[in-house]
Amino acid sequence: ASHPLLSARARYQEGDLRLRLGQPAAALELLLDAAKRLEQEQAAPEEQARVGARIATALRRLGQPEAALKQSCQATALAGAGDAVLRARLDSERIPVLLALFRPDEALRLAAAALELLGQPGPRRAEAAYRERRTHYRIALAYLTRGAGQPYLQPFGGVLRDAPDIAQARQVLDRLLAQDSSGLNAIQVDREQVLTFDILLSRAL
Repeated sequence: ASHPLLSARARYQEGDLRLRLGQPAAALELLLDAAKRLEQEQAAPEEQARVGARIATALRRLGQPEAALKQSCQATALAGAGDAVLRARLDSERIPVLLALFRPDEALRLAAAALELLGQPGPRRAEAAYRERRTHYRIALAYLTRGAGQPYLQPFGGVLRDAPDIAQARQVLDRLLAQDSSGLNAIQVDREQVLTFDILLSRAL
């Protein structure tokens, strides 16, 4: 209670972990609490925006894409026109929300905007490179969703017939899997492993 900002950040971290463990309901409760505490303590808008984006992810995984889209847009507005990498991250994280609403063409346009932001020069090149890979992965999801002809909602059963969009999704995923990830530090390796696992799951679909 004597360290409200640290308490909020701890709740955000636990919420993020519970999302990764497939516990979106528990994650949402923690993330909403973190967001409330950060707002009360007048934390930096960028920090509040990151929490808002994860709330949107939790809502999407709970089957509430409309609420998730509203939350995602609020997070982007909160971030403002500051850090380009953060703005790109928020745009990229909205892509699966649009796919859950079966708006793949809009998702592809948003991905292009995110990649343009990530291509800008700046000091956070390692972070930008990771976000670029994640955005390309979500581009593949957009092709997969459009090719399957169904919203990207769980359980997503994959496709039974090939199509140009499915072939394009395969090409993007295979290109990502073929990229060399040597020379990364421990933190980078950890999240690259998570991303690779996501790519392999989508490739199986």
